[in-house]
Amino acid sequence: MRAPLWGIDRIRVAMLGVVLAGALAGSAPHPAATQEAASEKAVFRVVAFHQEGEEWRPVSSGTGFFTDKDGTGLTNAHVVYPVSRHPQRYRLLVTLDGVFFSADVMCATHLTHDPMGPQPARARIERDIARIRVTAPDIPFGQWVMRPPGGEPIVIARRHEGPLPEFATLALGGLPRSGESVRVLGFGNISAVPRRWSTEGTVGDHMTGDDGVRTFSMRFTLPPLPGNSGSPVLNTRGQVAGLFTWYFDLDRTMGLAIAGPELRRPCR
Repeated sequence: MRAPLWGIDRIRVAMLGVVLAGALAGSAPHPAATQEAASEKAVFRVVAFHQEGEEWRPVSSGTGFFTDKDGTGLTNAHVVYPVSRHPQRYRLLVTLDGVFFSADVMCATHLTHDPMGPQPARARIERDIARIRVTAPDIPFGQWVMRPPGGEPIVIARRHEGPLPEFATLALGGLPRSGESVRVLGFGNISAVPRRWSTEGTVGDHMTGDDGVRTFSMRFTLPPLPGNSGSPVLNTRGQVAGLFTWYFDLDRTMGLAIAGPELRRPCR
């Protein structure tokens, strides 16, 4: 089996555009479904934007989740790489339920190669974690709008107005056991239009990365997609057992996650 590849999540900018516009303003559910719905409220989409002249364009996308009610959360360092490496040229947005916020990169792991460039012959399995914090929007448009060729404009998200809300959070868990059932929640569609994605999986082997980071493998019922990088891997108690980071290029039903205990000190 070849080394797993980063799920760097590039958006095809030829199909996308941002309009600089003013902001616009039954039966009882199954317990597992209720738990997943509650977890989804803490999972958000992370998008890096680049300014091109008067226009802002999204260039990469991933997933993250809140760990604190003030809007502090976790994702992969490679998801926020453009912003952490070139903060003067890129801005980071977080979208949640059709609303967007800005976000600051509080810290991010130093990666050994540029994930936006060519992949190395052997991808390193190393610490790949970033901590970000939501802020009031500081990007000069009120709506993120996609204009598909020949189609009607689609509003992806509107600017948040007013004080920041209290955000739903996920609790960090311990190291999952081999054979344990897990669920991955994220956004798995590399286009402007967000699409929630989830899959069930089973924990496989525990491994140590090139820099000593603890990881574990998973077998999924549905293959992950670009855009899932940074997704929380949840145990049956709804705690974060890991941070989904890599998938295998020869078997898309296999992936690797950074183990939950590593997330307690994300940028050491």
